[in-house]
Amino acid sequence: MTCPLTGLPDELQIWIIENIQNSGKDGFNTLLNLSSTCYRYRSLLAPIVFHTINLKNTARSAESVLAVANNDSLKHHVKHLDFVGTLAQIDFIADPCGGNEELYCLLEDSKDAKWVYMDDLDAEEVFPTVVSDILSDLRLFPQLTMLTVRFDSDSWWGYARSNFSMLDDLEHINENTRVELLEQKEPYKALMSRTFVALSRNTNHSITALHLRLIPVVLAAYSSLGWFEFLKPIEKCTFTIKGQFNARIHIRGNYNCCPQGSFCEDCGEPPSTSATYGYPVGDTIGYRYFVSKLSQLFFDHLDSVTDLRIIAPDSGPLWHDTLCSLAKHQMPKLRSLYLERVYVCHQLGHFLAAHRDFLEDIVFQDCYGNDTGGCSWGRLLDHLSDAGPTRLQRLEIRPFEEPVFLKSRDSSLPRPGSRIDALDLDVAESLLANDPHLPAFSYAWFDEDGIIEIADYDYAVASIHGDDLKSYYRLLAIVEANRATRSQV
Repeated sequence: MTCPLTGLPDELQIWIIENIQNSGKDGFNTLLNLSSTCYRYRSLLAPIVFHTINLKNTARSAESVLAVANNDSLKHHVKHLDFVGTLAQIDFIADPCGGNEELYCLLEDSKDAKWVYMDDLDAEEVFPTVVSDILSDLRLFPQLTMLTVRFDSDSWWGYARSNFSMLDDLEHINENTRVELLEQKEPYKALMSRTFVALSRNTNHSITALHLRLIPVVLAAYSSLGWFEFLKPIEKCTFTIKGQFNARIHIRGNYNCCPQGSFCEDCGEPPSTSATYGYPVGDTIGYRYFVSKLSQLFFDHLDSVTDLRIIAPDSGPLWHDTLCSLAKHQMPKLRSLYLERVYVCHQLGHFLAAHRDFLEDIVFQDCYGNDTGGCSWGRLLDHLSDAGPTRLQRLEIRPFEEPVFLKSRDSSLPRPGSRIDALDLDVAESLLANDPHLPAFSYAWFDEDGIIEIADYDYAVASIHGDDLKSYYRLLAIVEANRATRSQV
């Protein structure tokens, strides 16, 4: 019996395939099954099915990838290689407690815990030679242009709470640490190091889009000339830094109404709210050291980048107490910049100003000013306005959350105290009613306990009536003028 689907016009079949493709993982599996039904669909769907291939640091995964690489009819369809480093295939807990005997005892009941180092393992089990061979020769796939590198750190000790061991590492790694010795000793560092050593062996690769989902640990491989050469041709680069190691966020509430830190009879709310997720990674020595090396190990070598995305973790916004990693001389061709969870600072302003003739697109997502001796949003924006950007056509400052002024209309929320007049709040609400996309200009800092303090009413409301908004409108006028000029071309 002839399948009626094959008799449909090509445009209808393409429409059906696109809808299946957009339905998520199940849709991909459906297309994979469909491609196995006949030669026509195998040929038609091969560019979709083999667009992205996944590689893990196991021999079985590498053999599957090589089977595609050795097939002349399939390898040309591969555009994206997604590498995931994992130790899930190894049944062990490697130093799960960082030497903490009390925590070690807690784990003993859940699994046969033992401390394992590279000397106790077969190196091929951690990082097989065949995996190294693939990552060292990305030309196996002639059309490969995208590379993702990420690590499944939750599997590294075989137990979810073992992330505390990572935190212990981040408490002690600094400029005096001999990281190459740790990479020879500890399985997860050996895995990461060997991954980037293999990538550094590539010469004349075709990768133009690179997504690094980094564990915030400095590796010796990051300092190699081979790694620097690998970065030079990259045009689109995303840095996502892992930091979900059980962090705490504390959101400041209405201290004027509830100054004693107790439940308030007037507003019915405690003076602040907090969620406890453990120890914040951003307050560790190792994390700050890693952030301080971003420029030297990565950004200094992105000579061809036109699109840069930096995504920091909730528990470790960048550049709070370290210098901004972006310098004026870096990335001379940069056109698009996306920053998520960073502190704005003067050095960032100088970086933006230095790229006045190239930047077309800037997005700040959940970013913060620092009202205690740092840089305000207004000053940051003035750096760029003073430089006179000639091509900037998009500027977005996305708030940390829905503007608190709109939420304050809810009677269950506390109203501002003496430092903010009710009239000011009404004006702020009116402004936002007329322009719901008005930035919130969030301000935040780390307190002495390493907890993120997010300023609520006091500074956000003040910013609407102060220099932040004026500076924003000033730069927005330049952006709109650039758009008008571009539309006439």
